[in-house]
Amino acid sequence: MWERTIVSAANPRRVRGSHIVLLKVWFAELPDEPLEPFIASPLDCEAHGRELWIRAMAGEYGPVTMIDPPELPTRTSDHGA
Repeated sequence: MWERTIVSAANPRRVRGSHIVLLKVWFAELPDEPLEPFIASPLDCEAHGRELWIRAMAGEYGPVTMIDPPELPTRTSDHGA
């Protein structure tokens, strides 16, 4: 397990139809990498992931914008069927 100290977070976006929140996070343990992309979830196995989700949903990092989930690429057959 990785312990992380949250310094700051920004740009929370909740994926429509999901409980996850995408945001940019700065951890004290990663001083050279401020505002790293992060996926926060209330079901995260790490305490900092759950804390980020709670604080984001409470509006601490600004309004949570709803976004549509990304489209997954469709698989095409290479067999010329």
